[in-house]
Amino acid sequence: MGIPRITRFILLSALSLSLAAIPSARADSTCNALLRGTEASLHDLAKLRFELDRKRAEGASGAVTRALEAEYAMKESEILKSDSFLDPDALRARLTDEIHRIQQNEDFDSNEQMRVREEQFGAMATATEFHARKVGDLLEARSTLHPILLPDGRILIAGGEGRYGKELTSVEVLNPTTGQAEKLGDFPYRSRIKASELLPDGRVIALDLSDDISANVIDPAKNTIRQIGKFRERRNGFALQVFPDGRVWVIGGLRQRSVEVFRSKSNSGLKQLLRMVQSQHWGDSLASRWGDFTPVLLANGRVLLIGGKESSDDSPVSLIEELDPENGTATEWGHLLEPRIGASVIPLKNGQILVVGGRKKVGQSAEELVSSIEMIDPAQGTVEKWGDLLEPRIDFGWAELPDGRVLIVGGNCERNGPPVSSVETIDLRNHVVEKVGDLLEARHQPGVMALPDGRVWMMGGSGADAWGLSSIEELKVGRE
Repeated sequence: MGIPRITRFILLSALSLSLAAIPSARADSTCNALLRGTEASLHDLAKLRFELDRKRAEGASGAVTRALEAEYAMKESEILKSDSFLDPDALRARLTDEIHRIQQNEDFDSNEQMRVREEQFGAMATATEFHARKVGDLLEARSTLHPILLPDGRILIAGGEGRYGKELTSVEVLNPTTGQAEKLGDFPYRSRIKASELLPDGRVIALDLSDDISANVIDPAKNTIRQIGKFRERRNGFALQVFPDGRVWVIGGLRQRSVEVFRSKSNSGLKQLLRMVQSQHWGDSLASRWGDFTPVLLANGRVLLIGGKESSDDSPVSLIEELDPENGTATEWGHLLEPRIGASVIPLKNGQILVVGGRKKVGQSAEELVSSIEMIDPAQGTVEKWGDLLEPRIDFGWAELPDGRVLIVGGNCERNGPPVSSVETIDLRNHVVEKVGDLLEARHQPGVMALPDGRVWMMGGSGADAWGLSSIEELKVGRE
């Protein structure tokens, strides 16, 4: 549909007047920059401003106008990078000429061109929709839980801490379709489940710190829990890594640099009960890591160890090391730019890794929380600062959304402070961090699970009174 000539005349006249009304200092800067651009860039910027004013006159949605504003700002920023200088009066004359040329030639974008433009830039400026609602309760209130998405779509939760730090022995399974929770069973002894991960065959391995450190396998299909072996060396603060072939590494821990390997009973592995075979030693890592570190399995089959603390004095480990399962070697890969403890290490679907938040020592005894976000790119071999959270925080939950944004949920924004309810998103594509909403209940140390249909479930955690929470909130984060 064409635009009436009177509408075009009014819009272009308004644009001419607005340019003439630019304050002197701003005019000098903008005019000089625009004239430093090419004829094409000047023409494109004028057309873009025309489209923006047109949409405003038509009463277009905020999402559309924000998209055009974002593109306009981006193009203007590109022009401002030029180095030559021209007289501001000459710029005004050039812009006036360009406006009249657009009006005479009807050289504005078609509706189809504008639709494509809005699709390209809409994600950059659209507002975020956020909804939180309660969908159910866990059978037991618990925090420090690590939910696992099973192949059949259910969510398994093993152990965790109940109220006042009580260690829980129960295992429950949640149905995201109905919101119902069912008890699968209990560990046959008082347990302190440190870590649990999904095995390739759909079972779950859970490592327990009580009674000489044992390994257990949970079979959701059969509703069974079995102890399969014990650690060769007692360790605390270890990390767990499962490989696609069924191997399980238990890495590091207090005063331990060794890696213990769990293997299946036979080479086929997946049909046999997982068991520990001679608690084989793989080798030693370069740094002594005690808690708060994360292994990340890379596409090449190697493992990066990121973060952690060296000892009980909370000295952070900056070294990032690479473990090679084939050669049995550990090598220096790089260093964090801001060493921290308690950060969330977030492996992304594109192969990159975020290191977010945490805490660091200031002086001999004081601590402060960290807001910085670092990006580790294994393919490029780089570590760079990406940006900052809106609030420094620790003990939060996270999930990667289908559109690539990362959801940051709850946690603490002050050391030993109350839990918070705020929810932020890290938008990697557009390099933006924004607050998108609030939880129904403030909590830290929650379990968070991104479901295949785009919903996010947040389970349990600790509330303001330090008691474990049982509530389950469903979060929906979309675009306007």
